[in-house]
Amino acid sequence: MKKNQKINAMKISSYLLPLKKYFCLLLSCISFTLQSASMNDSLWQLASTQYKNGLYKEAAATYKTLIDQGYRSAALYYNMGNAMFRLKEYPAALLYYEKAKLYAPGDEEINYNLELTRTLTGDKIEGIEEFFLIRWIQKGIGIFSFEQWAWISVISFLVSMITLTGYLFARLRSLKVFSFWLCVLFFLLSIKSFFFASIQYHTIHDSRTAIVMSPVVTARSSPAATGSELFVIHEGTKVTLLQQSGEWIEIKLMDGSRGWIKASEIEKI
Repeated sequence: MKKNQKINAMKISSYLLPLKKYFCLLLSCISFTLQSASMNDSLWQLASTQYKNGLYKEAAATYKTLIDQGYRSAALYYNMGNAMFRLKEYPAALLYYEKAKLYAPGDEEINYNLELTRTLTGDKIEGIEEFFLIRWIQKGIGIFSFEQWAWISVISFLVSMITLTGYLFARLRSLKVFSFWLCVLFFLLSIKSFFFASIQYHTIHDSRTAIVMSPVVTARSSPAATGSELFVIHEGTKVTLLQQSGEWIEIKLMDGSRGWIKASEIEKI
């Protein structure tokens, strides 16, 4: 009996060895993030004070400095969007609200300001209705942010490993069965959360959408000024990016229309 327990312990140790390295890396990343955030505390406080005092242009410049330093968060983009909104720079406000939504898709204030800004700028284009299953999955993913899904995945995986240990060492059959199904449940939850976190991660770091920043843009049939004129869009319109050819980029509108415009006329979300 003791020999079997020793073998089981060795198996668990071998399973947990890569996890130990993974969690050390995870803790290092968290530590680096906290250090980066603390280095920007003075600028963050300065921008907040400027905004409260009605110095929106100065606040926007300070927030932009934080962004240029590589700092990223829903709060930063949201505050930048608010500053742009106060300056009546609605396309820019829309851009930063969209960026904020990538980091916190379920945030009510971000979504409210985003919808409000959309009524003030951009073309009113009716989108093609998506398949209900895709809408359901997107709605589920949007419940939590990328960081929250990642933590749910990590914690669920840890719980599944703990219950696996209980299954391997439990002597009572009923306890073994209970530990087994609990392990399966939390392992599946970990996989689902990891899947959702991965989707959000790629959405943030490989965004294929953009906001039109030029007042009036003419989409053409080919990546050249000689291409036929297809349609006209205005600043604030959200587009999907398809492919790029030199200084031209092919876009798709919500209604499925496609055309080529200059890459300098848009800002990637």
